[in-house]
This record gives sequence, structure tokens and C-alpha cells, in this order.
Amino acid sequence: MTTGNHDTLQGTSCMYKLKVVLIGDISVGKTSIALRFVSNSFQDGYRATIGATYISKTAVIDDDVICFQIWDTAGQERYKSLVPMYLRGAHIAFIVYDVTEREPVTLAQERGLQFATVSAKTGQNIEELFHIMGSRAVSEMKRRENKPTRYDTIALQRSLEISMNSRKRSCCK
Repeated sequence: MTTGNHDTLQGTSCMYKLKVVLIGDISVGKTSIALRFVSNSFQDGYRATIGATYISKTAVIDDDVICFQIWDTAGQERYKSLVPMYLRGAHIAFIVYDVTEREPVTLAQERGLQFATVSAKTGQNIEELFHIMGSRAVSEMKRRENKPTRYDTIALQRSLEISMNSRKRSCCK
């Protein structure tokens, strides 16, 4: 799996646009995860997201070009009513929460959600998580449509869900 640049993108079979939504409470690391994946950077003390922000990254995975369109939603209570709007048409939804909160862990286990531990601070498992979930979403698209036309965007009937752990502050020592 490689991250694509303009030269790498030529000669690949298909391009897929995947809408990825990061949801969770305030200060759990949604912005840190998105920025670690897109720019491989981390900084302490981001400002709280207002509404939602959008960033993207294109990667080549198994000869397919995948454009990850990442929506980083606000975690403040006053913006929670907007989350369903951002989830509409999503291929992947990451539910981000602090590992010290046992209630979200229990919720993930009860609902049978996939679970991954990541660190935006060190970058541990961030790239792999996006690549694995992106590959699964594309495989599902291919299965349902028997290989889409180049640059087609196909909405899955059901969103792929994964819950993951992340702590924005002092997550890794």
C-alpha cells in the first residue's frame, strides 16, 4: 500500500471517492487523527472544531486510487444535531473516544462494532486503519456493482462502522 502522488496515480485501474466521517465527543482526537493521516503531523492543543471541517487524501491501495474525503465533525453538544447530516452517504464512520471512558468501550462491544486502538500522537495504526477500511469499502463497492466505471462514486447501502480509541492529550508516553 502506498500513498499516491500524481505520477503514481497514472496507470491504476479505478478511482474511488470514499466519504469518511469522524464523530465523537469534544477533545477525543478526531482532528488529530485526520491530520495525522493526511499530513503525517501532530501538534498538541488544537482549537475546537466548529460544525465540521473537510480534508482529503488520495492513496493507491491494491492498484486502486482511493480519494478519502474526510469530514471531521465538532464534538460540542450544540453541534451534535448536525452529525446525521454529515453521516448521510458516508462509506466509513469512525467513532472516536477516549480509552479512559469505559462506557464507549462497552457500547462498542455490545453493538459488535469493529475496534482498533490508534495513536494520533505517534501515528500508530492510523495509516493502516484508513487503508484497511478503505480497501474493505472498495471491495464492497466492487462486489455490489461488479466493478464501477472510472471515477464513479457509489454510495453503499450501509455504512461501514469502526470504533477506535484515541486520546488527544498524553495518549502515549
